[in-house]
Amino acid sequence: MIQIIVHEKWQGARGPLTHDIALFKLEKPVDFSVDKHLVPVCLANQSTNVDNMVCSTSGWGATESGRLADILQTIDLKITPNKECTEDYKDFRVHVTKGMICIGGQEEGKGACSGDSGGPLMCKLDNQWVQLGIASWTNLCAHLHYPTVYTRVGEYVDWIKTHIAE
Repeated sequence: MIQIIVHEKWQGARGPLTHDIALFKLEKPVDFSVDKHLVPVCLANQSTNVDNMVCSTSGWGATESGRLADILQTIDLKITPNKECTEDYKDFRVHVTKGMICIGGQEEGKGACSGDSGGPLMCKLDNQWVQLGIASWTNLCAHLHYPTVYTRVGEYVDWIKTHIAE
């Protein structure tokens, strides 16, 4: 890796966790023919609507034991519409913006946790894997009624293309 490009409006801990996206510039392109475990994924666009669909997320975060996973963990969960997600977080005065997408919160113990930040949220659409989100934040790990909030990739496709072109 030779460069990290962080979104200009990202505020991190100093404000609401919005624009939580960054790009890594690699020294050389990934050669997908060398490692058969790696496959390219398409990026969602702004019009991609997956409310209530079941999608996949993965990560190396904390497991039920409280320790970080030794093996990549994956789970399929239902997308929670933003209106419902905002309602779930109303006691925390958190508004889920159009730049966010939520998953889970329907079943205790199923979802993202500490250490999963930056992981992908993907759906298979028209026989292609599409990355919809990037794990951003949650109130409690894999908790009933508190979905995990992801950065909605489709809202940042223009930003991504601009920085890839540079």
